[in-house]
Amino acid sequence: MEQEVELDDPFAAEHGRIYTHLREMDLSLDTAALEKLTRLVARHDAAFRTWREYPGVQRNLRVDAEHGEASRRVLIRKVAKALDAVDEVLDYVAKISRGNELIGRIFKQIAIPHLKSARQSLAAIPTKSGRLNRTVAARLTPFGKSFASDPTSVAREELLEFFAKTCKLRPREADRNIALVGNALGWWNVKIDDEWLPMKDRRGARGSNAIRKSRVRSQRRDASRKTR
Repeated sequence: MEQEVELDDPFAAEHGRIYTHLREMDLSLDTAALEKLTRLVARHDAAFRTWREYPGVQRNLRVDAEHGEASRRVLIRKVAKALDAVDEVLDYVAKISRGNELIGRIFKQIAIPHLKSARQSLAAIPTKSGRLNRTVAARLTPFGKSFASDPTSVAREELLEFFAKTCKLRPREADRNIALVGNALGWWNVKIDDEWLPMKDRRGARGSNAIRKSRVRSQRRDASRKTR
């Protein structure tokens, strides 16, 4: 059964992708639980992507918290001074133009339009907005702060609560599902023991282990011969 999503949901495509991905895993969940897991995973997946795409976010937040307010005050003060300066120039142009018609025409053609445009642009700067008066860290909600820190521990805790408490899975089954979900989405790389795998997959996994061990023994023998 395909997951039904609202067409106006901006995250519909992403939720659909994650839902399909989770459904293909052997998680032993019904449709309702799978949809709930999709919402949980989508939220954490966004946090992991942000954390990896912006690795310096914590340092940037720290610098902004220390110096951001002062920098914002300086900018707002300079914008106000720039507005006063433009107004002063406009007043001067108007005063001179009244006594000198020729220069007034020149000012009107080549100076006044740019001065008015500059004033309009300066006045459009939202100096009273929260973004220019408060640091980013001060404006972050608890949910937003989760995007500014390593989401690994929180994601594991919430997945454990979901699988163990909501789905009533045994601890080993819950751990297995957490490993599967995180590995599939690239959140972490946890080794999944053979005992976690379905019976049909165990022989293949053990066969791969046997081949790998055989190669290691062969490499050791070759290295031993070269040292003799």
